Amino acid sequence: MIRCQFRRGIRLEDDRYYSVGIHPWNAGCYTKRDVDSLNRLARDHRVVAVGETGLDSVHVAYELVSHGTTREVVQALPDIERQLELLMLHIRLSEEVGKPLLLHVVKRYPEILKLRIDLKPRQTWIIHGFRGRPGLAKDLLKWGFYLSYGEMFNPLSVEATLSVCWLRRMSPRSRSRILSLPSLSLRLCLSLI
Repeated sequence: MIRCQFRRGIRLEDDRYYSVGIHPWNAGCYTKRDVDSLNRLARDHRVVAVGETGLDSVHVAYELVSHGTTREVVQALPDIERQLELLMLHIRLSEEVGKPLLLHVVKRYPEILKLRIDLKPRQTWIIHGFRGRPGLAKDLLKWGFYLSYGEMFNPLSVEATLSVCWLRRMSPRSRSRILSLPSLSLRLCLSLI
């Protein structure tokens, strides 16, 4: 038997900051009790973001299966409808508590982008562990997303992110100087951060 990866009885330490959410891989097996815990924890001052939540059409998911009076958690194909339902719950909670939304997105960027455009959220949406191409990075930034990068990232996307972010904050004269720098300079700046 495989278990959902929820931690029951979560206790938050005073000297740390947290994000709380139900991962899309667990969209098929979360319970009302999990949602109640999420709602309670999201209001804590040590929680700075809601999520990781999102849409993932690739990785294995988990769901609850009933066998008479017992239920077990089994591996299943990703259920996008359940993930979308869970994502909407997180979006509403993020807006309600006024905290950023941390997103896990795998091969579902068009749907995430459409949601952001349609819903016009007030809170920041952060793509966690972005690995996409530079063009996608620029599009997401244009639509107000923030990107975080983990150890598996596309260096060209990081360059695109840095160039878009820097260019937005610079005067036209400074902007033209930065644009004339070779890409190696951007790589060097990235390694120094």
